[in-house]
Amino acid sequence: MHSELEEFIASSTLCNTHEHTEYERFYRDSRHDVLTHLFDNYVVFDLHSAGASQKSLDALIDPSDPDVARRFRDVQTYWDRIHFTGYAEGVKLAAKRLFGIDVFDSGSAFCGSGN
Repeated sequence: MHSELEEFIASSTLCNTHEHTEYERFYRDSRHDVLTHLFDNYVVFDLHSAGASQKSLDALIDPSDPDVARRFRDVQTYWDRIHFTGYAEGVKLAAKRLFGIDVFDSGSAFCGSGN
């Protein structure tokens, strides 16, 4: 038997307006590559908790270094530890849908493309 509260919750519309948006000039003026698009978010905290150094995390999302393979390779061990977390699942989903990436390792297509 459902309580009145359970029925109210079940019938309520949920709208999450939590967003992280920047002004247009931020996107025009910023340099991005595949790693910044995928990893410049909360997943870096999972990587840090798994043991990644701040230096390697800063390098991971630094598009001024074109060596995408090395940047990812430096956090590969920690990615392997966290790849089933919620934030990592979001990264994998974005990688698949936006970039066609199925496998995350330093030999992945995104590492060979340099974009």
